[in-house]
Amino acid sequence: GGSGAARALSDEFDDVADQYASIAFAECKARVAADAEHAHLESRKWLCGQLQDVFEEHFGTQLQQAATDIGTTIDAAEEHADVAAIVDEARAALRAAVDALLAQKRRLSDEQIRNALYEHFPNVWFRKALTGQADYVKSEAAPKRHSAKKARTVVGATFDKAVARAPHDVFVELYAPWCGHCQELAPKWDALAAAFNAAYKRTKRRDVVVAKFDATANDLPAAHEQAYKIEGYPTLYYKPHDADAPKPFNGERSVAALARFIKRQLSRNNADYELPDEVKAAVKAESDEKLRELDEQRGTARRVVIACTANTTARDRERALQSDMDAYLTKPFSKSQLRG
Repeated sequence: GGSGAARALSDEFDDVADQYASIAFAECKARVAADAEHAHLESRKWLCGQLQDVFEEHFGTQLQQAATDIGTTIDAAEEHADVAAIVDEARAALRAAVDALLAQKRRLSDEQIRNALYEHFPNVWFRKALTGQADYVKSEAAPKRHSAKKARTVVGATFDKAVARAPHDVFVELYAPWCGHCQELAPKWDALAAAFNAAYKRTKRRDVVVAKFDATANDLPAAHEQAYKIEGYPTLYYKPHDADAPKPFNGERSVAALARFIKRQLSRNNADYELPDEVKAAVKAESDEKLRELDEQRGTARRVVIACTANTTARDRERALQSDMDAYLTKPFSKSQLRG
């Protein structure tokens, strides 16, 4: 009952998990007993045992992770958590999970049971159980100042205002510091952010804010977890200021490709929109760097192939890079090609 679960909150995590797993088994058993004539009775009885085992593991793991994330313990949680209310809420969530599981007409795997528990006990539930706060969000301290040379840092406590409800468009990267792809993107992301920041300083017109969010050190607010779902790192979302939902970006992670994507988004309400000169300069700088790298790799033969004469414009070079020229250039050159 509730008093037993209340006492368990002052014990070790395993004891708490065991207590709630027993509640899960009791709820499932009561449901099965109420429908003893069901055609799949034996399968349903088996499910109750599986539910108890899976729930104990799931609950213990998630509770431990939540406690680690927020830097608290079971003992500390008892001081500010309404244990009776938590137990009542857990029972209601368990009934919903059990009903969903028993509605299936086949034996379910541990993974399917675990997925049902995740649905009814999202990660935020465990943080609430430990803090007593329904809207608890793990967050780093918000920076007092933002560098104009880098992407704007957003944290858990500022995500709603700085991204989801911002008065301007926001292009945000959800990243992990240890992620190699994120580290590779970082200088390009900062270059894009610096270009738009410089344009804002010159024109006083805020087209878009390029931001970053460390998803390992901060929680997404519960209200935005689904809209900004993280499938892997980095995950990029563009949030128009006049739309409820963000748009995922799954394209090439280059300054040029990211800038083109931004232009498409901003052109929705302004067909004549042009990227600021600062952004065009950042795209050209990336193009020039790629050309320098190609020069080092392929020498003067590459310059002959794409006809880099004194009259070649930046746009010509950009078009060459945006085509499949890179793949073409890996082919062997004939002597006639080299002679031009």
